[in-house]
Amino acid sequence: MILLKLSKIPEPISYPFNLLRFSFSSSKTLNPSHKPNLLTQYLISSCGFSQEKATKLSRHISCLTSPSTADSVRHFFKHLGFTDTQLRSLITGYPTILSADVSKTLQPNLDILYSMGFSQPALRKVITANPRVLVLESPLPRLNFWATLLNNNKKKMLAVFSRNRGLINHDVDRIVAPKIALLKKYGLSEADIGMIAVRGQRFITRSIESMKEVLKRARELGFNSESSMYGLGVSSVSSITGVRLEEKMEFFKEYGWSKEDFLTALKKAPFFIHLKEENVREKMEFLVGRAGCEQSYIASNPLLLMFSLEKRLKPRYYFMEFLNSNGVVRKGGLCTIIYLSEKNFIDQFVLRYKETLPKVHEIYVAARAGRSQFK
Repeated sequence: MILLKLSKIPEPISYPFNLLRFSFSSSKTLNPSHKPNLLTQYLISSCGFSQEKATKLSRHISCLTSPSTADSVRHFFKHLGFTDTQLRSLITGYPTILSADVSKTLQPNLDILYSMGFSQPALRKVITANPRVLVLESPLPRLNFWATLLNNNKKKMLAVFSRNRGLINHDVDRIVAPKIALLKKYGLSEADIGMIAVRGQRFITRSIESMKEVLKRARELGFNSESSMYGLGVSSVSSITGVRLEEKMEFFKEYGWSKEDFLTALKKAPFFIHLKEENVREKMEFLVGRAGCEQSYIASNPLLLMFSLEKRLKPRYYFMEFLNSNGVVRKGGLCTIIYLSEKNFIDQFVLRYKETLPKVHEIYVAARAGRSQFK
């Protein structure tokens, strides 16, 4: 693999000479008695923060002794492609980054990230979520640990580090490894663990006790290591409280679902409980009122609720009505046509009848655009 890296960081950009810059840089170090105010002014004039935000942030970077250090850091990130907005977000999340040494700390750690195969756009996401990766004394073992767990899949590594803020802060031997061992003890495979981390619920950054509670709750809801949905079940349950889960159960009771219906649906489609209630109501209205589905059918096929109403449920249903009106008899229920991938649906239905029904493609395009004649 070719090792990509930034060219040598140029000298900090020169700025207009004004009274603030003179008072802030006329000496090599900041006067301790004036430091908070000067830091605040620097954050306002050079970084674009508001007075209130700058005042709060200045309390966290009292270790900054020279504006040239902060200028070098800002220029380093600008050279990496960070916008002003992204840089402010970075500084807000980790203010002390402004006091880091570019040549001794930031650049060497950046080179390590490049050696892992991350592109510049990917690096910006990783660094924004885990800014300490650039100041750690030894980030490589931590990065290698996750690379091994994820089979060196760069796309998954990017997802893990960009969706789990601060993950790189956790020491592998003392904190992460015991958690991985716990999850394996409960029957989760490395693939399951990787999937949970990729989904980004920050489950892996929780305390051991919190993880145990989630695992216990998942088992109480019917998920077990013998189920192919076990990993997804743990992932789903980890991002909802017990109280909220009960509220969801009560919501579906309004549609005649029993507790058993709800739990059965949960085991088939663990993430259906995260749908917004208004979203579910709209889909229920269509599936029951228009498509004629029984609630028992929906409870047995909860994935129906996971698909887009406007891009999947309606256009395919209306399209099949068009085929039926033209004497085309299909086999199977609604799920048969809804579960097909877009490519397979077009191949099996749209293109298949293109010659006998010339307008078939036009009808489907109209349905996808929300212009079905069957509404």
